[in-house]
Parts: sequence; C-alpha cells; structure tokens
Amino acid sequence: MSGTKSKRAGGCFGTFLIVCIILLGIAVAALAVTDKGKIFQEIFDKNEAAVSPIPFREITIEEESFEYKYYYSQLEEDQKTVYKEILQGIQGFEEDIYIHTADGGAANQIFRYILYDTPELFWCSGTAKTTTYKPDGQEEYSIINITYTYDSETVTELKEQIEAEVNHCLTGISADRTDYEKIKYVYEFVIDTVEYDVSAKDNQNICSVFIGKRSVCAGYARATQYLLERMGIFCTYVPGTASGGAYSSPIDHAWNLVMCDDEYYYVDATWGDPVFTQTEEDLAFAEMETINYDYLCCNDDSIFITHTLAEDIVMPACTSSEYDYYVMNGMYYAENNSEAYLKAMNEAIRAKESSVVLKFSDNELYHEAKDKILGELAERSAQYLMTLYNLETVNYYYQEEELLNKLVIYWVYE
Repeated sequence: MSGTKSKRAGGCFGTFLIVCIILLGIAVAALAVTDKGKIFQEIFDKNEAAVSPIPFREITIEEESFEYKYYYSQLEEDQKTVYKEILQGIQGFEEDIYIHTADGGAANQIFRYILYDTPELFWCSGTAKTTTYKPDGQEEYSIINITYTYDSETVTELKEQIEAEVNHCLTGISADRTDYEKIKYVYEFVIDTVEYDVSAKDNQNICSVFIGKRSVCAGYARATQYLLERMGIFCTYVPGTASGGAYSSPIDHAWNLVMCDDEYYYVDATWGDPVFTQTEEDLAFAEMETINYDYLCCNDDSIFITHTLAEDIVMPACTSSEYDYYVMNGMYYAENNSEAYLKAMNEAIRAKESSVVLKFSDNELYHEAKDKILGELAERSAQYLMTLYNLETVNYYYQEEELLNKLVIYWVYE
C-alpha cells in the first residue's frame, strides 16, 4: 500500500506583477497590492512644484534591530534609508510616508522586502500606492500610501493575544538548547498547533497562527520566522512556488531559510504538516503520520526537488546535510545495506514503534532498496514481530514516497 504526499489546493501568497503605464508623457509611480498579495505598479512621473520643505521623518530606528533582517542586508546604503523610512512609517501607522527615492519600482521592491523581513507587522495588509515626484531643479522624492487592516488600538489588543501565545511557546524550551533543538521545537510547535485552512482570517500574517490557529503557508512561514528570531536564531521568509505529489503544476508557496551552527538550511513547516490524497487507504496513513520531517533543515538538493525560488529572490547556498533530520537520526542511507535495513526495522519493532522510516540518497538507491525490503526484508521483520509478541497474524503497511526517496513501514501490534 502507498500514500501519495500532497498539499492542499490554493496558493499561499500571491505573485508580484509589475504593470507600467505612460500617460501623456507624465509618468506616475504607484504600487497597489491586493489582499492576495499581488502588486500592481503604475508609473506616473509628476513634474510638479516641490512642497518646501519636504516633510521627511527623522529616522530613529537603531541599526542593531536589523541584525536578522536578510532582505535589508542585501540593499545598498541609499536603499536602506528608504527601507527605514517606510518601516518607521508603518510602525507609526502613517498613511503617507515620504521617502528619499524617485524610483517607484525600487520603492515597491523595498516595501515587499520589509514584509518579508518583519513578520510582526501583521497590521500591514501589503496594499500600498507609491507616487513619485520629480520637481524641476529640486530634490526628487516619493510618497508611499499604506493600507492597514487594523487601527493602532486594535493592534495593541491583538499584540497582547499574540504575545501570550508566543510566551507560552517559548516557555516550552530552555534558552540553552542548541540551534537545531530550537529549530526542531518551533517546527513541531507550529505543525502541532495550526490547521491548514485557505479560508482562515488573516491567513497571510501571524494572527492566523497565534490567535486563530488556522492559516496557510504565508502564516506558517511568518510564525516560524517570528518565533525563531525571538529565540535568537536567524530565520527569514522565502517566497516561491512548489509542486509535487498531486500538484504537477507549481503553486504559490512560502517557506523559511534558517541558520543552524553557522550553516544555512531550509525549513518548511507547511509541508511538514502531512496531507495525503483523499482515498480511504491514504487517509489511514495520514492518521499514522503526524509530522513529516523531510522539510526540517534540508539542503538545496532536497528542497529544490519540489520548491522553486521566486524569480527575483536570491538565497545563499545550502549545501550541508549535517542537520538533516534523517541523517541526525540514523535513517539515511547512501549505499545499499540489507543488514542495516533489517536492523532498523527490528529495532523499531522491539521498541514497539508504530513505523520505521528509511530515506535514501538518490532515486536509484531508493528503487534498489525498496525492491529488497518489500520483496524479502519486511516479511522477515513481520515474522520477527509475530514471534516477539506471540501473535497469530501480523499486518503491516508501507508507504512509498518516490519523490522524496523515502519508504515508510507501519507496524500493527494487535
């Protein structure tokens, strides 16, 4: 028997689309992002008399607060100034934010980067409009108009609810745990406490996770980012697409990049929440498996089998497999070894574990090992189970995951 790994229908975040319109030689730059995350940019270039003086806000944000902000770190110094101006304006619920740039496209990109870097800004819907001014002989600038989903009073109330849940999470793990233990803890916490629901309120932000307990991948990824940053672990938001299982075509998706002991890895809590095709047989597997660890601290070779970065996103190379869950737990095989497979299955039986997972380094080894295990070794282990527990009959099930080069054997002890 086999279960097919899949994810629920529906994109987790919207793609970004830039549209340029020129009207009568006057170019105006405006960004409009729908509540599904789509950005529409219209370019207007206004040669109007400058308002003197231009009311730029003094930047008061400390540089130290950007230590874990990946997208901020990718910017040039003048772009960082714009980033701070927009961020400070959002934090202050300003509707019109004056910024030191006349490049509407750059302003729009920086606005997106702020949303990727700061999961705590749950009241910023992602909808904004940027107007660029180029007055003759005077300083050029832009005004970005932000749309907020909540007012400041409501935000204060929601923050209290979020922090209560975050603090509850943080009390569950000691501050002196290793990076890997903290990442694994957050991965499991988010999966165990959140249900995937495309109709969930605020599903693009952390409110849906910490308050509503129902979200989509954007919420999963931002909650993971928020918790790990609170624990002092580098974690950022990664937009892109994903395919595989029931989805032959890519769907919009979001996950995370983390740093564990000075090495980069990918984490995807959404795909760690196992979902199978809706057949009676596959539903039985869904009940057996509560967490899928294939997307905990995986490298480029693993994640990019199913995931693709958004076109304009660049991430550092993830080459280490040291903290791959299956490597860490002795479930990973780089060469064919029948004795090791049999030993793993029998040890699981002695411990009365519900399943044993065997993951292989490549597809060729997976098929070679699968044929040996299902053709002979699983039967030998089933006989061992029968003898060990004095059973008259034994049932076991297996789940083939060719895409992930993984085989799972489920044992029944009664």
